[in-house]
Amino acid sequence: MADQSLNEGRLTFARIRELQADPVQGHFDTAHLREVHRRIFQDLDHHRPGEFRADAPGHFKMRELEGSGERHVVGYARGNEIGERLDQVLDGLRGGDGM
Repeated sequence: MADQSLNEGRLTFARIRELQADPVQGHFDTAHLREVHRRIFQDLDHHRPGEFRADAPGHFKMRELEGSGERHVVGYARGNEIGERLDQVLDGLRGGDGM
């Protein structure tokens, strides 16, 4: 498992370096973020490059904070809500200091 994680890390690092040299053009919108995700994870089919994740059962998952061991419940938007909700957040950022 450690070898797989190391290999995935190397692949994604190489793709991020490619993005630095040849960034995704366009507006910082949902389509832009999906293309960034697709390009970073294009070698890792199990990450569904460029797609929104499938609905999670109950739309909550337990996540552990790296280094601390603390576990927290994290709520997720339903798969069919992600694009709309993401557009709302990005639209809000366009008018502020975040962009």
